[in-house]
Amino acid sequence: MSGSVEVEKLQKLAEKGDALAQTLLGAVCAKGVGGKQDFQQALKWYRMAAGQGDAVAQFNIGMMYYNGEGVLQDYKEALSWFRLAAERGYSIAQLRLGNMYHNGRGAEIDLTEAAVWYGKAAENGEEKAQFALAQMHEKGEGVKKNAGLAAQRYREAARQGNVAAQMRLSEMLSSGEGVKKDEVEALKWLQMAAEHGNITAWQHLGNMYAKGEGVKQNHCEAAKCYQIAARKGDALSQFMLASFCAKGLGVEHDPVQAHAWFNLAASQGFRMGEILASRCRDELAQSMKFDRIQQAQELAKDLQKEIDASRSASSA
Repeated sequence: MSGSVEVEKLQKLAEKGDALAQTLLGAVCAKGVGGKQDFQQALKWYRMAAGQGDAVAQFNIGMMYYNGEGVLQDYKEALSWFRLAAERGYSIAQLRLGNMYHNGRGAEIDLTEAAVWYGKAAENGEEKAQFALAQMHEKGEGVKKNAGLAAQRYREAARQGNVAAQMRLSEMLSSGEGVKKDEVEALKWLQMAAEHGNITAWQHLGNMYAKGEGVKQNHCEAAKCYQIAARKGDALSQFMLASFCAKGLGVEHDPVQAHAWFNLAASQGFRMGEILASRCRDELAQSMKFDRIQQAQELAKDLQKEIDASRSASSA
């Protein structure tokens, strides 16, 4: 809703008792759309709509108490409002209620109750609830331990775009845990997670292509995957990419690139077993001229700036 005229129309409807208008007006006040943020007015309109059974208004009041916006933070009160909205079938409230029972907010930890609400939210299409329930089935928390059911839930969440579920489902398919082993499908979900920007997925893909696990060995593909993860700051991928550059494996032999990537991995204290990234960097430097080492160190600085910028962009 935007513009003072539109807000005035909304207010007239709200004053006539329209629950939807009251909820929307509450949101306008809470967000400060077209004017000053006013939590007290937001709460007033939300309460009016909630009194008429509006689940969104009930949930929004719960969020105000949960976050302490316009009211004192009160998890117990938030829980009560979330329950009202959840009982009316509002899936986000069901998910939030499951989280609160799972984490012990507003009530003692009750994993059985958490599983009940996660189940309801999952039935209503909440992928985060599917994922949470999958984890509970996998660990036997609040429900009977069942890897098969866990895999089913992970699959549902994965289909809805949950990257963590895509990763875990891929692992289960690779190992045959709770499902029939299927390396082709495992690769599909791993690639999907990678396409969603998951750094670990790119690293795992690099490992699979490097070792020929589940796919035909392909050092060129491995190097591409490692490079994507390395440029996002993954230390293992930086180390592997450095090794490839040092050996000319899947990429051109390039000591400068190798030194730079070893340097970046070393700055994170990376080691693979007994092999230190810093030792690899220093051993490589012994066969390099001064100007080439200087070039590699400058390249590492530029790459670090790129990595830092990428991290800032992802956290923004």
